[in-house]
Amino acid sequence: MYVPLFTAFGPEAIAHRLSVSGSKMLVSNQEQMKKVNNISLVEQIFVIDDDTPPAHNFWGQLENASNHYETEKTTLMDPSIIQFTSGSQGCQKELFGGIKFY
Repeated sequence: MYVPLFTAFGPEAIAHRLSVSGSKMLVSNQEQMKKVNNISLVEQIFVIDDDTPPAHNFWGQLENASNHYETEKTTLMDPSIIQFTSGSQGCQKELFGGIKFY
């Protein structure tokens, strides 16, 4: 499941999206991590340009990852992305897009 986070989001907007989506992993860059360092809503944090704990270096992990994996059976209607409304009329609400969405 992919949850895009716009770089203009502040800590509260990011925390809301991570919490509601149930995200377990965050991939970010060092500059954007300043907004999420105090957020413990994810199990793993990967940073593309740093490996200072608690983050893991994204490229190093990718390089050492196994080439063997099992794919999950999916249908075109299975959700693959969660986007959020602007919240102009209250709290932001999640919108699920299926694989067919792309």
